[in-house]
Amino acid sequence: MIRLFIKFFLLTVLVLLVSKWAFEELLARRVYADRERVVTGVHLGGLRLVARQLMITPEDRRDAILDEIQLQFRAPLELRRLDELEPKERLKLSEPYGYSYRLEGNDSEHLSIRFDSTQYLRLGPFNDYTTVAFEDALWGWLRLLIYRYENSDKTQSELDQLSKDYGLPIKLLESEELPDSAMDRFASGRDVALYVDQGKYYAATKLESSDSYMRIGPLPEFKDVTKPTAQLTLGLAFLSSAVLIGLLVHSIGRKFNKLARVARAIAQGNLGARVEESKAGEARELAKALNLMANKTETLIRSKRELLQMVSHELRTPLARLRFAVDLLEAKSDDTKRTRRIEIIHQSINDLDMLVGEILEYVRNKEELPSRSQEWIDVRKAIEPLSKALAEESPHLNLEFESNIPGQIPLIYADRIAFVRVAKNIIGNAQRYAKSRLIVRAYQVPMETPHHHQANLSSPQSQTCVEFEDDGLGIPEDKWRDVIEPFVRISDPNSGVPGIPSHGHSRNHSGHKNHIGIGLGLTIVNRILKQHGGSIQIGRGKLGGCIVRTYWPNPASQPPMV
Repeated sequence: MIRLFIKFFLLTVLVLLVSKWAFEELLARRVYADRERVVTGVHLGGLRLVARQLMITPEDRRDAILDEIQLQFRAPLELRRLDELEPKERLKLSEPYGYSYRLEGNDSEHLSIRFDSTQYLRLGPFNDYTTVAFEDALWGWLRLLIYRYENSDKTQSELDQLSKDYGLPIKLLESEELPDSAMDRFASGRDVALYVDQGKYYAATKLESSDSYMRIGPLPEFKDVTKPTAQLTLGLAFLSSAVLIGLLVHSIGRKFNKLARVARAIAQGNLGARVEESKAGEARELAKALNLMANKTETLIRSKRELLQMVSHELRTPLARLRFAVDLLEAKSDDTKRTRRIEIIHQSINDLDMLVGEILEYVRNKEELPSRSQEWIDVRKAIEPLSKALAEESPHLNLEFESNIPGQIPLIYADRIAFVRVAKNIIGNAQRYAKSRLIVRAYQVPMETPHHHQANLSSPQSQTCVEFEDDGLGIPEDKWRDVIEPFVRISDPNSGVPGIPSHGHSRNHSGHKNHIGIGLGLTIVNRILKQHGGSIQIGRGKLGGCIVRTYWPNPASQPPMV
């Protein structure tokens, strides 16, 4: 979710920055285009009239004529060399009716047209757009127009030709046809009146030879480009946002569709289907959760399938013995054989009870959360009932308790019931395979070296190791890791079948009856230790048999000693 939030945040920032840049860029372009339109509309026609007049003027008199015309303008009007221009501007001037408009800075402008093969005519820079400045600029062009009109036939066709050459409508009006605002400008001493009529701008001046007035217009005027630019920018921002959000949603949708496909595959029985978490992106946490659920589901179903297979196999043996013993009981036989067959029945019932108990313990422990009723436990006292039961069931087996510090026994911090269950499972295994000795040791080791054999009582982050060592045949080294997995069993030397214990009344080398089991004892031990944050280690002890080390983490405070 954080990653998705960051993406949307960055997307929003990107859209805002792009919108800001687009607005400024569009506004600048539109303002430039609008100023070019107004400037060329007002001055381009007059500039061409000047160029035509200079072309028909003898070369030796051009400067004088140009100076005379210049007096009518506030902005410079001059002939300049073409080679001082950039190639791009020269190309513009070489086009038919070509011109070049340049805006330098924010308000300094030039307008140029080509004069001949080596020169161009430039007006500018000019930067004043007040009413008086407009009137002065238009006065120069109106003087040229009036001069050409006065020196012509003064016909309407001549006036139309002037309008065509200048590029703006030109009309002769009487004073009655001009609005009062224009007449007021003339009354104030202005030679040119810039006025508004029906929302349009016009410029007028009085003819020298009559009482009529020459009017040009409507003139181009500046437009408010801010609003349309803002509207266009807003539209582009919405469009780009829609595209970017669509791409983002499409990308996220594809990732969630992959999750949906994997979920459907799992639902259809493909328990090996998984999501590639590295490519899940925003759905990574969901992908992890889905994969975890799939792993647990696959493990659970596989375990239950294996459990059913194993239970169905193991239950058949004691059931077959029961059926066989019952059949024999029905037959006539002496009391000795009858007693023997009753013992077989009892043994089979005990085996069945043990199988069911082991299965229930495995299933129940799998569902339990780490115990919260942990306490400091005296290891010697906790296993004392197990020691007494061992002495009765296996008198040949001697259980010894050792501590690396004479007179002191470190305590463990654990759930009492869980610890007793661990000790019972390990001691039960040792009881079946040990020859004569079983040693239980308890000592402390630091967390950094959980398999170190020396105590470290000064470390605030320590754990207590409780190890169980017997003098049996031990577990082959290549099976040390496997035996803690569910349903993994080591071959019984008396059975002759790898992984399958022998049954019946035969006794192994330790003198006790063979054990029936499905390989869950050490699995349960390992799971309990993991729930406590500990671990299990299996190896070969100094007595030659198996040694099982269980590690129980202690709280940060120094654990007490007994």
